[in-house]
Amino acid sequence: MPSRRHLLCLLPACLLPAAARAMPAGPEQAADFIRRTGADLTAIVDAPGPAALRRARLAALVDRVVAVDFLARFCLGRFWHQASAQERVTYVRLFHAILLDNILSHIGTEQRLQTPGFSVAIGRTHADGAEVEVLTTVERAGSPALIVVWLVRLMPDGPRIVDLRALGTSVRVTVHDDIAAYLARHDDSIPELLAGMRRLISAAQAPAEP
Repeated sequence: MPSRRHLLCLLPACLLPAAARAMPAGPEQAADFIRRTGADLTAIVDAPGPAALRRARLAALVDRVVAVDFLARFCLGRFWHQASAQERVTYVRLFHAILLDNILSHIGTEQRLQTPGFSVAIGRTHADGAEVEVLTTVERAGSPALIVVWLVRLMPDGPRIVDLRALGTSVRVTVHDDIAAYLARHDDSIPELLAGMRRLISAAQAPAEP
């Protein structure tokens, strides 16, 4: 099962069609998309007001800018075809919940939401087949600057984030490998994977001990 730490770097998310319908995005289009996403994220994180409101706004942004269906299917790999139609629906729903929780815990915990200061600076772009790499520098209050490479595809509904690389690590590849390892330890059982995902969500939503 993917561990929480492997999803913490992924900053923003959206339920979209699968990879076969993706189309190439132009470097300028991808850079502008990430620029606007960064501006939206900065405005939300830096805005005054109750933490619960900012969390809701972050969740809405996450659901708008990342291709969650695409990522979910990629991360399940060959086991996607092993899963039943209902298991796929459940898996994508749980994947979305885990992804959202980890994004919010990384940039939107109650404590960190009270600390403004977040910005994304665009660097170079590079087209590689159907995906465009957009290099950015992410500045966060109280943390060192982080170099993040966003991978963008043009989906039928517009450009969407399909991966990011930070500290030399691809989030989608890491999560794919984690899921494959979890299934290997549990006889390739999709029901057990879903049960493990539910446990992970329950643990994340449990109130912190004083």
